[in-house]
Amino acid sequence: FPTRRSSDLSLLAGRFDRMALWLLQQPYAHGDIKPDNILVEPSGELRLIDLDGMFLPQFAGERSVVLGSPTCQHPLRDERCFDRDIDDYPLAILSLSLHALAADPGLYDRHNDRENLILNAAEVAAGTGQGGARSLPEYPPGGDGDHQ
Repeated sequence: FPTRRSSDLSLLAGRFDRMALWLLQQPYAHGDIKPDNILVEPSGELRLIDLDGMFLPQFAGERSVVLGSPTCQHPLRDERCFDRDIDDYPLAILSLSLHALAADPGLYDRHNDRENLILNAAEVAAGTGQGGARSLPEYPPGGDGDHQ
């Protein structure tokens, strides 16, 4: 992971949220949002890569040929779920993970399994979070208020 400092992680979480908001406002979707497909440039700018699973408006009604990483996708997603909303769930999982890491960088060492940051999307959706999701209730609701 590029940093373990809370202040850097907080900045990264805010940048991720801005990128996510921008992406959610587009008529297309990336289709495979996961940590490995997001580059952090030296300037701090985030750049999405691996665009072979993208949804574009002209693909409406088609089936997806790429389902994305199962650790970051909604567990009910299948090839029929292919529209501009396919990034909603993985963006939420990653945003929550980054904000939790900003509050407690040690979560990474305790819960990262090389497939996700700290949360497994399927465990979160099923309510069986055996990993990072179990640690989240100890954080105060509403976060730190630093991100807008």
